[in-house]
Amino acid sequence: IDKSDVVKIKLYSHTRNYFTGVVRQVPTDGSTDDAYVYSGYGLSEYFKRLNSYEYLQTTKTIAYIVTDILTTLVIPNVPSISRVDNYIDPPALTLSSFKGHYVQVDDMLDALVKIANSTGTEYMYGVDHDGAFFFRPRSSDVVATVSTGRSGNYGIPDYKPVDSSEERSKIIVLKKDGTFLTTLDGAGDPDIFEEEVTGPDVSDADLLLWATGILKDKERTLRSATVVWDMFVDSP
Repeated sequence: IDKSDVVKIKLYSHTRNYFTGVVRQVPTDGSTDDAYVYSGYGLSEYFKRLNSYEYLQTTKTIAYIVTDILTTLVIPNVPSISRVDNYIDPPALTLSSFKGHYVQVDDMLDALVKIANSTGTEYMYGVDHDGAFFFRPRSSDVVATVSTGRSGNYGIPDYKPVDSSEERSKIIVLKKDGTFLTTLDGAGDPDIFEEEVTGPDVSDADLLLWATGILKDKERTLRSATVVWDMFVDSP
């Protein structure tokens, strides 16, 4: 295993990849350590390492822009990432203009996600366990289950879900040059919180969509959970 190698990890005899990533650190020759340690990161991390230069699209759909970014900026530099067209499923929105002037590809995709979220549907982007790029709505399908309250050899697991939301009562929207555009009011109490955001280099109409996506993200209820085992040892 060498630096920059792509590693695909499977668990036991499962046929699907559990994780796909790139090796970034390998043991040094001559080391006398008891264990050889390798480390790296997932393919999505490359979005933070790729930069656009003078990228500009006018009167194009989000689907067109996302696909163009993938084919012109990402895949030529990261051939481990592949394109699957039905994994690119953004809303049918056409942007007046979209410019990336020496910014990270990650920031460009993040701005597009926020604009897509203005529709009220939560979108996400990244690279899956097979190395395929996706930009699509977050799935509501159950992908994992946990059984709680059942005795086992090592204890009884407790499932502790938590719902949280971060209400923003007012978002003050600034253009990329710092000038004021508008103020968006959320559903929260007017005295709770005000936040100032500076948008990407897009038209005023598209910037309003971007800020609306931020507001919906802030007010969306998020569920997280922990599973806790009370460990005990059975008597003989």
